[in-house]
Amino acid sequence: MKKKLYLGHFPSKFLGQNFLINQIIIDQIVHSINPKLKDILVEIGPGLGALTKKISGFVDELIVIEVDPNLINKLKKYKFSKKLKIFLSNVLYFNFLNLFNKKKI
Repeated sequence: MKKKLYLGHFPSKFLGQNFLINQIIIDQIVHSINPKLKDILVEIGPGLGALTKKISGFVDELIVIEVDPNLINKLKKYKFSKKLKIFLSNVLYFNFLNLFNKKKI
């Protein structure tokens, strides 16, 4: 079976990549979270940034943990990336104490 390109990325079945694209669902999630400017939020698997972009409009900084370096490179190209603290890691092995280290990758 041939892989399908989505927004310039071939989703990895191995990584279980499925991308959130429904704007109504994105809005409902953000409404439920009700992010505030100084909140400390962690997004696991930001993917192509659909939810990340929306949340970053409400907070000073958003911590994201992504396992796919190709997606990190895509995230870094968005205007909102200056608000992101990005970690390249599999969250199953992520040392959450690293969140206290302010160094971005």
